[in-house]
Amino acid sequence: MQYQIGQCRVLTDKDKTIKFYRSLPKISENCGCENCHYFETIVTEKEIRLFTILKEMGVDLTRQPAINPDGICPVGPTEKYARAYIGYYQVFGKFGKTQRTPQTLNSEGKLESVGFFEPEDDSYTEYKVKQQADDQLIIEFYLECEKNKTI
Repeated sequence: MQYQIGQCRVLTDKDKTIKFYRSLPKISENCGCENCHYFETIVTEKEIRLFTILKEMGVDLTRQPAINPDGICPVGPTEKYARAYIGYYQVFGKFGKTQRTPQTLNSEGKLESVGFFEPEDDSYTEYKVKQQADDQLIIEFYLECEKNKTI
């Protein structure tokens, strides 16, 4: 299936992505802290463009590989937002056509990654889509959400 992320098209294998996420533990199974539980149960349900697209691609946002220790890492409050996280999701697929810069090309001139940022009403997201293997994309993200009440 084909999806548009910003000015970048990606071609994905939704069924393979769904199957992959079914095999992974919930975020809260990897880490029992309040921040990871909050991300799993509340943040993944927010109307964030990146998350909406990832869900359409077959990603279960509540599941992550058991790394670092869990793939999602809270980075604390920021000046404008009460919560901030870094993490990544994997999608089975490859780049289609893109007109987006900045982009990174590999030594063969093939597209390796494309970066984006998206300010929204109650969140700010920066993310990079990277070709991890011939049939795997990694979407690394930095997310700030829930504006501080004083702003």
